[in-house]
Amino acid sequence: MKSCRSLLIALSLIGSLSFLPHFALADAPANPGQKEPTESDRVYYFEHKLLPGWVHKSEGAFYSDLEQGNTKQLTDAATEILGKDFADGIKIRKIDKPDGVLIAFPKPKEAPQCFFAAVLKDGSEYHYVTLELGEDIASDGSKTFLCEWANNGDHLDFGPRKYDDEAHFLSELEDRVEKGTPPKPGAILTPATPPAPKDSHEPEGSLSTK
Repeated sequence: MKSCRSLLIALSLIGSLSFLPHFALADAPANPGQKEPTESDRVYYFEHKLLPGWVHKSEGAFYSDLEQGNTKQLTDAATEILGKDFADGIKIRKIDKPDGVLIAFPKPKEAPQCFFAAVLKDGSEYHYVTLELGEDIASDGSKTFLCEWANNGDHLDFGPRKYDDEAHFLSELEDRVEKGTPPKPGAILTPATPPAPKDSHEPEGSLSTK
């Protein structure tokens, strides 16, 4: 084990709660008049910025921690950003097909909050795949969207899904691995980089490294 405080400081540059725009405005500048982040902002920051940042920028340390059952870093961050009730509602467990860790979040209240996120290991690469609450725009029974945050910061949208349960989510991830190649996204969003934060909102602690 060694300290990764420098990593946490670097990750704080991913975005500050004070500057984080809503998902719908992710490709537009943050509102300079927004002084206090809303609950929606905080959930988005935690699920869509902080966690994928740890997945892709910790050189496998974050995945290793979760795989070994060391979830303190994640739950401390959730408590600091969203409160104890939200943190207590997060469930994390190792999965074998595909090889990874499943994170179940408290039931989302609005799009694009997540039902689940899967941190997957593919050789030396890692993936952060999400099942996000959506709107049934086409009136075809769609409930969610299957998405992924890529290591370059792109948000990959694989389209609407008609399920919101763990079994179907894991089944689709397993099918993705069996096919050998991930599906092609229907849309790719590259959110604007938010301004550097005035101070760090990162929790104290460290990530283990091997």
